[in-house]
Amino acid sequence: PQRSCIVCGLKIDKVKLVRVVRSPAGGLALDPGGSMAGRGAYVCGAEVCWDEALEGGVFARSLGIKGGALVKERLTEIRAQHGELAGSTERRTNVND
Repeated sequence: PQRSCIVCGLKIDKVKLVRVVRSPAGGLALDPGGSMAGRGAYVCGAEVCWDEALEGGVFARSLGIKGGALVKERLTEIRAQHGELAGSTERRTNVND
């Protein structure tokens, strides 16, 4: 299945996008497997899209939540977490080359 980046509108396979999910309990989390329960929003991973999604409140609108400092802080943590996961995948790939 294909999904679109909430910022730039790039439409590609959902496994190539980063999914952030609002759980039924209201928490925000990175969903690397794309199967967590809750409302999801996808971003392509480009730095400019992350910046705009955080600064412009695009995640908050897409996830149906109120923005604010705490939400922005949590989304910034999720962005860092995604970067760490992507970096560890790159290191494993490079070691095997």
